[in-house]
Amino acid sequence: MQRFGERAAIGLVLAACAGSCSGEDLSGTRSGAGGGSRAAGGSTSVGAGGAGGIIGGAGGAGGIIGGAGGSSGGNGSTPDAACQAIAVEAENQVQPADIVFAIDNSGSMDEEAVWVQQNMNTFSQQIIAAKVDVHVVLISSYPGDGNGICVDPPLGAGGCPTKDTNTPSFLHVSKKVSSHDALELFVSAYPQYRSALRAGASKHFVVVTDDESDVPAATFTRDLVALDPTLLTGFKFHGIFSFTEGKNDQCSGFSAGEGKIYKELVTQTGGVSGDLCLQDFKPVFDRLARAVVGGSKLACEWQIPPPPAGKTFTPSQTNITYGGIGGQPRRQIPNVDSPTACANAKDGWAWFYDDNIRPTKITVCAQACAAIQADPAARIEIAFGCPTIIVPK
Repeated sequence: MQRFGERAAIGLVLAACAGSCSGEDLSGTRSGAGGGSRAAGGSTSVGAGGAGGIIGGAGGAGGIIGGAGGSSGGNGSTPDAACQAIAVEAENQVQPADIVFAIDNSGSMDEEAVWVQQNMNTFSQQIIAAKVDVHVVLISSYPGDGNGICVDPPLGAGGCPTKDTNTPSFLHVSKKVSSHDALELFVSAYPQYRSALRAGASKHFVVVTDDESDVPAATFTRDLVALDPTLLTGFKFHGIFSFTEGKNDQCSGFSAGEGKIYKELVTQTGGVSGDLCLQDFKPVFDRLARAVVGGSKLACEWQIPPPPAGKTFTPSQTNITYGGIGGQPRRQIPNVDSPTACANAKDGWAWFYDDNIRPTKITVCAQACAAIQADPAARIEIAFGCPTIIVPK
């Protein structure tokens, strides 16, 4: 499946060892390009004689496992022929998105607050329709406390005016946002919305206000990322704020102050902005929705598919290989026992389970993920049944 018609499919290979399949056998099958010959013993390439082989291009370059029926192709049987492979093409998953809003609840925001409340569902449904798994966090007071808001179904839970949280898709953090403290609240309220943020999801912070921030852009960026560098580095900032001073004729009655700091953050992170003075917010929310969808890359995690009939999945018998653009040499990706152990892998290339005892997903480390997302011909193969290659400790 291609991401929005552009991404190449990811191939999953399920390999079940029909007999014993040693670590030596597996390492032999991942020898270099040009036929994949082992240091000793027969060829393991998927060449012209290996019709139906799951991997390898012309001449079987880089082939690692035999074709359907258990043949190792090329020159005939080798010890690796014990590993019979079944090819499965997996659907690419799009990177999820986490969006955190701070809505100014001050007295001058009465019209704007109503608009946000009425259009939050339209905004979120555009993202959902693009098959992006979205979590929305709203930092705002409820109606009756300044210009507070409450979100109706389907995004909200239907308990307006005071109980709209609808986890996991929507979380309302009940805090009144004053004219100047939206950025401060993104940081101080973090413990209250941290549970809604996910590893691997793009992060977006959105402000709707008619005033300026008391916190400088550099200070906000430093303090936000410091909360969790792994999770928050690379966030995007978006906003609807005043582009000019409130005394400007166009802004008269709408703006209390120019949002220079918000404008700086939008520029710094490549975000989307709209001029509150125009009082035409729908096009801005539409552009924001498109930015969230367009910024969602290939998700660098895959659900573990069921093993072939009659076989069992063993966490300690799983291996991953990456094939690059244009048939470049394939790369074996070793395993680490946790995301923090990615630092121990060469160039950060490794993978880990979501749960080492009862795993359901496989995720590649951030550095490997960046390379895979940049490769329109990326191909990941997950082989079950042979001893896992791990990063030395």
